Amino acid sequence: MLYNDGQPDAATATASNSGADVIDFVYTIDDTVPPQISLQPVGAALVEGQAISLVATATGAPPLTFQWFQDGVAIDGAVNSTLTLANVSPAQTGMYSMVASNKNGSATSKSVRVLVLPKPDALAVVPADAAGIEGSGTSVVASVPIRQQELYSSTLFPDQPIQITQIRFRPDAVFTTANGPYSYSISNLQFRLSTTSRRPGGLSMTFTENRGADEVVVFDGSWFFSTQFRSSAGQGKDFDIVLQLQTPFTYDPAIGNLLLESVNFGMADRLYAFDAAPHGADMERVYIQDPLSPIASGRDPGASILQLGYSAVAAPPRIVGAIPDQVATVGSNATFTVVAAGTRPLNFQWFKGSDPIVGATFSSITLSNVAFGAAGAYSVQVSNALGVVVSAPAQLVVKPGPVKVGFARGQASSGGELALQVRAQANGNENAIAFSLQYDTDFLAFDSATLSDGLQDATLNINPQDADYGFVGFAVALPTGSTLPQGDDALVTIRFRVSPVVTNTSSQVVFVDLPVVEEVVDALAHPVDAEFISGWADITFHGFEGDVAPRPTGDSRLTLADWVQVGRFIAGLDDPTYPDEFQRIDCAPRSSGGDGRLTVRDWVQAGRFVAGLDPVVVAAGPTTNSVHEGGSPLGPQSLDSARLVISSLTGQPGETVVLPVTLVALGGEAALGFSVGFDPLVLTFVGAETAKDSTGAMLNVNTRSVAGGRVGVALALPSNSTLAAGPRQVAKLKFLVRSVRAGTTPVTFDDSPVVREVVDASAGLMLSTYSGATVTINPGAPEVAFSPSGSGFDVSWPASATGFLLESSPSLTNPVWTPVNGSPVTTGDQVTLHVASGEAQGYFRLRRP
Repeated sequence: MLYNDGQPDAATATASNSGADVIDFVYTIDDTVPPQISLQPVGAALVEGQAISLVATATGAPPLTFQWFQDGVAIDGAVNSTLTLANVSPAQTGMYSMVASNKNGSATSKSVRVLVLPKPDALAVVPADAAGIEGSGTSVVASVPIRQQELYSSTLFPDQPIQITQIRFRPDAVFTTANGPYSYSISNLQFRLSTTSRRPGGLSMTFTENRGADEVVVFDGSWFFSTQFRSSAGQGKDFDIVLQLQTPFTYDPAIGNLLLESVNFGMADRLYAFDAAPHGADMERVYIQDPLSPIASGRDPGASILQLGYSAVAAPPRIVGAIPDQVATVGSNATFTVVAAGTRPLNFQWFKGSDPIVGATFSSITLSNVAFGAAGAYSVQVSNALGVVVSAPAQLVVKPGPVKVGFARGQASSGGELALQVRAQANGNENAIAFSLQYDTDFLAFDSATLSDGLQDATLNINPQDADYGFVGFAVALPTGSTLPQGDDALVTIRFRVSPVVTNTSSQVVFVDLPVVEEVVDALAHPVDAEFISGWADITFHGFEGDVAPRPTGDSRLTLADWVQVGRFIAGLDDPTYPDEFQRIDCAPRSSGGDGRLTVRDWVQAGRFVAGLDPVVVAAGPTTNSVHEGGSPLGPQSLDSARLVISSLTGQPGETVVLPVTLVALGGEAALGFSVGFDPLVLTFVGAETAKDSTGAMLNVNTRSVAGGRVGVALALPSNSTLAAGPRQVAKLKFLVRSVRAGTTPVTFDDSPVVREVVDASAGLMLSTYSGATVTINPGAPEVAFSPSGSGFDVSWPASATGFLLESSPSLTNPVWTPVNGSPVTTGDQVTLHVASGEAQGYFRLRRP
């Protein structure tokens, strides 16, 4: 209830409440009122098989009766205010009206049109993912004068040729259920369909530039449509705004995208908006509110949501347009593509000339890394279940491309060597190549150049006149009439000496025209297009010579630890882990950064670095060992050679013999290394030690191969110390005589595991010779036998060996021989002594006092 207290003439109320006066109405029924139509029916355009309800209501004195008419003819049984037409057919197309009657007269509703359209074979929503959701855009093509083109990607359609017979739209959400069903006729509207090569995002603002060559006016004239505007909660609305095409349109998505152009020349009396959706990747539209304008004024990444009625088309294959000719350079790729239409599946077979190409069974063929022989005519055969068609040939022309001359990025060690291999990506007609290289002399110095293995018949000319300034010229000429093979050809390897740098760095090497002009010519001396590609050299700093501690990278400092560690490497007590570690150990001769051998010479040189006697240098030289296991042959002997001699001795079985090692020195010797070989079945190596003339020297002994009869010895005097001329006892070698057989056994010099070498204090190599020794085992030494006996064992020897005493020692390293308790028993030709068992091991010998 609304009211305004105190203002009976007020035009507006001042308050309200939710109640009202309780009233008792007194009335009489007027049965003289004739019928009046209170709700007019709404017409409809629908598809065969659907249902529609026409509703018309009337007022008037009861009782009222109703009768529906189609085209003026009463419909049997249609005697209610609602007429329901279920499963409609084309025969039910017509004008419908309803007559309401009572005793006072009758009233007739307006006539409305019901249009029943054919049912298509199949339906498809475009885009499919918008079938059940509300679009977020609108199309007002049915409301205002407008010209609009909407582009739909071929990927949105069934992958078959189809004939489109019907387009259905759905109303946009700007309408509400309060509007109710409605129908309308647009008097002057036109729709066009075509297949276009335009892609979404690429529509022109000029309408004619977007149309395809197969454009068809599919509808032109008055369009009657309707909608019931029905939808469920959260669901899309019905596609019940139906456009039946006057001329069906055949569309094959293999040929291109679909363009829908609509032009409305009139104005509606209300807003009729169709649902649209943004799909920037596969839809686009341009438009202007002027049906006669050739130019659009706006665009957006969306289009109307459609439901297409269509039927499948049985179509033989056809080729759309000609396959373009191709021009390719040698070494590049060439692609031929055919656009084919027809009922799927389509089968493809490509040909070169009349020959089928193996594996070329797709709509495109790519020829990789083409050669001159790839030139020719290419065609494709397209087939399906309905027929076969062959394309017109397309030509491939192969031209020689520019010859590419360059080299891979170089890698080199600081103070080492850089090798750059210049290569050419040749077309196969090159006879000679000339060029110059410019380099930074702070980092590189030209050394040499050699032809590659495949060009040994060619001539290489080098112009090094400006090498000191960083320029070197080269010319490679093949024999007359010869050419490089097509493809990747190695031409020449150019070597540079690398400056010692103390940080990792890169230096550019550039192709230039000085002193030799860049040029490539064929066998007839004609110039060939060429591209010279410059490159870089990466220089890696691996440390300083002799810097090996801590392992494995060193610490860029030369200390006593480095000298000791180098000595361990020289003696073979430690092994290099990485090539650059070997390079830092192998530091002599200093001028070359090493010689690929780990010898006492390197040990002395490392000591000179540590003592500051020589300036530290950047690691350079070999990175692998050039001395093979098993040693190297001795050089020629000389009267001016130092001589290293092992003295021969006589020993008894079980006795430790000490073999003096004497160096007959020339004077100035600072270090020596050698290995000795012996028969491990006869002798057991016990140890080595310095001797009287090498007091204070560092001695490293390598016993890794002692079981095989080899021992290595490396000995270095204190820094800057040397031996005086004459015989100098430098070491003692201790062996245990383990054989009981009389005879001799040699102890020889060898080069493994330590290389034979004598070095002076400046790490210079001194000529030297080497003389081994012989150990003589005294004759008549009895053989001792052992056999278990009770809780101990029996030791026996021949009775003819008289005057011997059985002794034992717990160890042979530092033996302590003591007589074995007990009284020997002579039985026949054997003497036996029983020994009680003990927990510790022991060694036994017979000794004649």
